[in-house]
Amino acid sequence: MGNTQMFYALSSENQMWFKDKINLFVALAPTTKMDHTKSRLLKNLDFHYTWIDWWIKYRGWHEVFGWVWLEIFKVVCGIDVAWCSWGETFLVTTNERLDDQDRF
Repeated sequence: MGNTQMFYALSSENQMWFKDKINLFVALAPTTKMDHTKSRLLKNLDFHYTWIDWWIKYRGWHEVFGWVWLEIFKVVCGIDVAWCSWGETFLVTTNERLDDQDRF
């Protein structure tokens, strides 16, 4: 969980705070395990991982769902929270009761 939190923090608006406090961050491995996910989107992305990885490297992208998506989600979720709750089932789980809505 620490890697995910740190990657999020380093891509947030507080980058300068972290830059002043941390001189090195070493992320040894991803901490996500796909074996037990029920998310249809994540299962599909996992199935096509090799092609997606090649495409991202080919395009020279270093982030996916960057700050632009964060701003889009702020606007959309501010207008229709139900849409975001439905949309998270593709990303997080297929059972909304299992997720901590306040953290999401």
